[in-house]
Amino acid sequence: MRWFKHDSYASNDPKLEKLRMKYGVEGYGLYFYCLELIAREVTSKKYTFELEHDSEIIAHNLKMDSKKVEEILMYCVT
Repeated sequence: MRWFKHDSYASNDPKLEKLRMKYGVEGYGLYFYCLELIAREVTSKKYTFELEHDSEIIAHNLKMDSKKVEEILMYCVT
């Protein structure tokens, strides 16, 4: 998938507000970075919504601590 729609009111979603309250723009940015990674792999024949990158790769790409990435991702899935 080369692009996906981004809801212009996403920042008002209560779950994303909580994410920003806890982790600031770092958490918000990580959330949307992960959506981009997932969307990048979706094709008309492949509908897997799994993240192929692990926290170490994501942390390296975003210049973040891998433990912090893991913590934020765990917060997002719970």
